[in-house]
Amino acid sequence: MKLLTHFISRGMAPLTLICALIAFYQPAIFLVFKPYFLCLFAASMFALGLVLKPDELKTTLQTPRSIILGVCTQYSVMPLLCAAAAWLANSPPELALGVIIVGCAPGAMASNVIVYLASGAVAFSIALTTVATIISPLFTPALVEFLGGAYLPVPFWSMMQTILLTVLAPLIVGMACRKMLRDKAAPLIEFAPSMASLPSSLSALTPLPQTTSGLIALARIYSSLLLR
Repeated sequence: MKLLTHFISRGMAPLTLICALIAFYQPAIFLVFKPYFLCLFAASMFALGLVLKPDELKTTLQTPRSIILGVCTQYSVMPLLCAAAAWLANSPPELALGVIIVGCAPGAMASNVIVYLASGAVAFSIALTTVATIISPLFTPALVEFLGGAYLPVPFWSMMQTILLTVLAPLIVGMACRKMLRDKAAPLIEFAPSMASLPSSLSALTPLPQTTSGLIALARIYSSLLLR
């Protein structure tokens, strides 16, 4: 059992790649996870709450300058790099706009799992992605319109509800479980990396079966560009 959990947590990248290939050729297998998309995110955040130390979170919140700097970097460097990449690649307008939208969007919550597996600053990562997501209704549409020439509205209240239910609430519950269980929480903490990795991989792949035709079309576009 320990060997399996170790493989899932430390082999997240190859596991995601293998599942992506399966989802591409057999889309129906992963469509069953579609109704549970947000639940998978919540499971990952609950697992991070189990391993997150209160002192680490307290230290992070006491240094807001680092969070502000990270958010400013995300909404300046990333959009400009993506716009430059689209321009240098001479991409078609539709593809260029998609690249710009990716650069202007806030970081995904799955990045918190990757930071944890890389032994990074989990509390800082969670704070950064949460703040960046909260202010995204203001910055993302403005940056996409400025760099891509298209207006992309971002619903605020529905996104706030999603953040509360799938990020903050599971994180707090996970931290509360660790505090209440104390030493009895050791088995959960040991299983937490796998609990965080597997749902993250599945949630990242859930939309893939619905975009298979789009990926094929994208491959054809790139092939035509390379053959010019």
